[in-house]
Amino acid sequence: MIRLTLSARLSLVFCALLLASSAAAAWLTIRANRMLEQELVQRLSSDVAEHIAASAEFMDENGLKPDAVRLLFDQLMSLNPSVEVYLLDGAGTIVGDAAPSGHVRRRRVAVEPIERLLAGAPLPILGDDPRSASGRKVFDAARLELAGRPWGYVYVILMGEARDVLAADVASETVLDNTLVAMAVIAVVAVLAGLVAVRLITSTEQWRTLRRQDRERREIIANISHDLRTPLTSLHGFLETLAHKRDLSDAERERYLATALAQSSKVTRLAHELFELARLEHDESTLEREPFSLGDLVHDVVQELGLLAAAKEQRLTAEVPAGLPHVVGSLRLIDRVLTNLIGNAIEHTPAGGEIAVALREAGTVVEVVVRDDGPGIPPEVREVLLGSPPGGARPAGAGLGLQIVRRILELHGSRIELEPLQRGTRVRFELPAAHT
Repeated sequence: MIRLTLSARLSLVFCALLLASSAAAAWLTIRANRMLEQELVQRLSSDVAEHIAASAEFMDENGLKPDAVRLLFDQLMSLNPSVEVYLLDGAGTIVGDAAPSGHVRRRRVAVEPIERLLAGAPLPILGDDPRSASGRKVFDAARLELAGRPWGYVYVILMGEARDVLAADVASETVLDNTLVAMAVIAVVAVLAGLVAVRLITSTEQWRTLRRQDRERREIIANISHDLRTPLTSLHGFLETLAHKRDLSDAERERYLATALAQSSKVTRLAHELFELARLEHDESTLEREPFSLGDLVHDVVQELGLLAAAKEQRLTAEVPAGLPHVVGSLRLIDRVLTNLIGNAIEHTPAGGEIAVALREAGTVVEVVVRDDGPGIPPEVREVLLGSPPGGARPAGAGLGLQIVRRILELHGSRIELEPLQRGTRVRFELPAAHT
């Protein structure tokens, strides 16, 4: 089974819609032209039946004169073969005609369209065709009176059987070719228009963003599966050991339980980060920005993580100049960015190392720099901060926390910059200043 790309499927859908629209437009055009022709014929022939009724001598005080009717109708149809003349009584029954034997398919026509025509209703008005069991055609009609009283109607089909035969003969020579050519042109134009439309849509920035977000979602799912597999496997293994091995010493049992709890905490942390990413997708449209002191926030985060750095014999410092303006953003989310970046630096900096956080006003923005003297961030991990790595594979050490950082800064219209140092790494980003 052939699997089509999204662009190919969109192209097919566009082409199908354009072909259907073109066919509908062609049908409506043909129908409108036919109705226009019918109206023109009916308007131009609006006094034909009246002249016949006024000038004909096919009735006397005794009623209808059949021979006179046939003679008159033959003469009229010889002069204009496209018309067919009928004489109707008051109920619409055909009482006189000049049709060849066997051509009249019904002996009565509906009177309601005749009355509508005589009342001046909008044209075209179609009436029953006597030479068809169910067909309807444009007509003209006039009332007949006998001894001053209504008697019936002169009923004239304006586009009769002879015209239909001639039109079919002419059409059979040219219409098929013209129709095939028109359909081919419509198909080619529809296909080209569909391809151009899809090309324009898929080449826009919005489409590229949509594809990038879709790719990132798939990568996140793959990465979560990868990250959860190791701690869950380890947790299951230690719990299975505790359940089946009865001869464990108290020290071994405590060690296994501690390891299992550590793996359980890791799974909990991953689940929390996953929910955080999902919440950030919602925050894209509901992000609440407010002015706040970035210097105070940095001091709070450094104080919170100071014990963690001290436990690893690291030095964690913050440089916040006086008079630094407030920034505009989400206090909660920027707190998460600083916590993740500083926590990541503490985790990868060896004992005795230093992590420094510095703030600086730079025009309309406030610059944030986190520097450490650890081993540096590998190129494949830098891909996570600067963009999704190719193939969706995420190297060890590049957790969801880094993706959360990048996503939060994107929501603030900022991006993260990495500068490898001779020893360690310098991470930088900006936030808009709230100047008053």
